[in-house]
Amino acid sequence: MRTQNINNNYNIGLNTTNKAWSRAQEDHNQATGTRLRTRQRQLGVADDDFKKQRDAYDRYFARMGAGSSSAAQYAVPTLLARAASKVRNEIEDTNAENEREQTVSFNRARDDHEENLANLGRSRRAELDKVSSDWNSTRSGLFEKKAQLQQQRDMASGKNYNQVVRDSQGLLNEADRLRRESINQQAIKPEFQVK
Repeated sequence: MRTQNINNNYNIGLNTTNKAWSRAQEDHNQATGTRLRTRQRQLGVADDDFKKQRDAYDRYFARMGAGSSSAAQYAVPTLLARAASKVRNEIEDTNAENEREQTVSFNRARDDHEENLANLGRSRRAELDKVSSDWNSTRSGLFEKKAQLQQQRDMASGKNYNQVVRDSQGLLNEADRLRRESINQQAIKPEFQVK
């Protein structure tokens, strides 16, 4: 019964630990998907903004008649590309930082899961060892009592009170003969009886 309870408690703890680990994996996968979608959306917005700004400057320079100028051909596109690159780098840096935090959190959850599994196993083994130790002690005590009872039984040789008296009849007859002899010798009173 104790072993069954220990195994039941172990299985309950194992299920709880495995459910927590499954939730941690699901949360990590969901957070990873959300993070990557956010990154992609932010990069898409940044690219659209860059394209819109580039188109706006192209229209501006075209209206001004300066579409072939060095500012229109090189300076403004370079500045816009640098600004866009800076925005993209910030998005990538934020994404990398979020990924590091997620990885640390996920690794902690995995380490906790492995530690919980190890603790459950150690606890179960210790409890089963205690049951085994208790059983060995009880068994040893039972064998000791059985040996004592066997010794008592051997001493009585399985005889009841009347049997013991019958087996002692020779001693009783000898004592009664000595009593009668003593009466004849007047050494003791006749009422004296050997029991």
